[in-house]
Amino acid sequence: MKKIVLIFSILIFNIFFARIILAKDVLPYYKNHIQNYGIGVYAIPNEVEIYDSADKNSPITEKIRWNINGVAYEKNPFAAKKSFISFIPSKNLVFLAVSDETSDWVEVIYNQEGNSKGWIEKSKDNNFYTWKDFMNKYGRKYGLYFFADIEDTKKTLYTSPDTNAQIVRGIIYKSIKIDLKIIRGNWALVQILDYDKSTHVGWIKWREDNGYLYLFPKLNNN
Repeated sequence: MKKIVLIFSILIFNIFFARIILAKDVLPYYKNHIQNYGIGVYAIPNEVEIYDSADKNSPITEKIRWNINGVAYEKNPFAAKKSFISFIPSKNLVFLAVSDETSDWVEVIYNQEGNSKGWIEKSKDNNFYTWKDFMNKYGRKYGLYFFADIEDTKKTLYTSPDTNAQIVRGIIYKSIKIDLKIIRGNWALVQILDYDKSTHVGWIKWREDNGYLYLFPKLNNN
């Protein structure tokens, strides 16, 4: 009997992990990578169950497991780039967008293309971040980068967080490092290091008024 149970368990394990996607690190490099921003992001644990509603008695719509080798879905083998805001398992920086939250649950978007949503019960650590908190924490830790298709007019440094303020510097063509100092609303105080080793400090918009981002934390920085 014990052998039968063991064989059955191994079979189930193999069936599940046959769907594993060997995903490389995923970061958004273009504006349309993130199609549904929601209200923030949630750092998911290595194993997570996604429910139809904020109730553990509701149907489970998906189960996700991830490790250093990739990510596996029990029901729908989405590519990681369609699901995650970022997927860097070596640093435990695995985030899904959040569309809603309660005191104990978050509603996550687990397929950006299909706008598939479901509820995850918050962990004790409550790894939910508003976009402002996420940018403030990880942008200050790792620095920032512009999305590749952001218009040049969005890359202007100002003396204060106002587009009518004096311009510190024009278009940032060859910046190799963008250090975040302060977040204030939709503006960020940054220090720019250029390839010629010159530095510039000023305010720049990090997101549009509708929530779309111009910059993102450089999470793959060492």
